[in-house]
Amino acid sequence: MTLEVILCSDIYDQAMTAFLRMARAQFFWDVNKRMGRFMMNGILLVAGFPIINVPAKKQKEFNQLMLDFYNTGAMASMNTFLRGCVNPRIIENFK
Repeated sequence: MTLEVILCSDIYDQAMTAFLRMARAQFFWDVNKRMGRFMMNGILLVAGFPIINVPAKKQKEFNQLMLDFYNTGAMASMNTFLRGCVNPRIIENFK
């Protein structure tokens, strides 16, 4: 997992890969998604980028996409969804 994260060239891909792989690997008895999101946002903050926050109104969609991800391991849909939770103008301000 670590090598896969490091090899991502885009900081958001790197952060989301860390989150998704950690959530799916189930390192802990509980809190795997939460710890993965902490890692994702920590990677972004260290690099000087804003965090990804899933709005409450998108929580149901997030949960369904996570279930699909757990079954397939395919990250593309979650990547697209999570990028949609960040205002592109905010990202531009951080560059």
